[in-house]
Amino acid sequence: MARLNLLVMSKPKTATEYETVQIGAALLARALLKELGVASAIDQSIASQPEVEVTYGHLLQAVILNRLTFDPQPLYRMSEWAARHGIDDLLGIDAAWLDDDRLGAGLDAIATHQIEIRAAILKRARQRFKLPLEELHGDTTSIYFEGEFDQTNVNPGQIERVPHLCSGYNKDGQRDKKQMVLSLLCAGRVPVWFSPWDGDRNDNGICLHDLKELRQRLLLPDSTLSIYAAPAKQESKCFQTWAGK
Repeated sequence: MARLNLLVMSKPKTATEYETVQIGAALLARALLKELGVASAIDQSIASQPEVEVTYGHLLQAVILNRLTFDPQPLYRMSEWAARHGIDDLLGIDAAWLDDDRLGAGLDAIATHQIEIRAAILKRARQRFKLPLEELHGDTTSIYFEGEFDQTNVNPGQIERVPHLCSGYNKDGQRDKKQMVLSLLCAGRVPVWFSPWDGDRNDNGICLHDLKELRQRLLLPDSTLSIYAAPAKQESKCFQTWAGK
């Protein structure tokens, strides 16, 4: 029987270089952003897009990932941070696309659609993770600001969900600082809805307002949601009743 000899010519071996980057929790957070449909929720809500190969929804995921780390960076350092930690490879983008002008334009684009975007993500969370919304906890906090800032061109209430920074009751004891008030509704440990308020806003009616807005955005019936607020609130009894009653 004839014997077949196969001669394989080996190619010259080339050295493979590896670079180690510290991605941290961004790998897990990226998967969560995908499950929640964050990029698509953003892109479906805005009309303008950057002049690069990806959308604002895709780029702004880098900002979200950065804010979830212990190394938050200003926008003008986002490109450097993404390249240093491998976020550009994780998202399949060029780190140079994360310049502050482009990211700032993206944040401006979503500012007027923030409720629409958040509602879309929340609906996805209810569908994908069976997020229970039957019982919620509501509370407020104050956030004070340092330094100089100009608000002369913006009157209180002029722009929806953009609070007016002013003096008010500060829960950190910083009575001499200008501040805003932030209200939050949580389902267990998951924050589901928030509203920014002017710095001199008191707590009366805030949680009930948030509850009604959440119910309206998610198209839930009146008897679906109930809320508990801290007993010290003047209207805690009202909060413990069904929404809309």
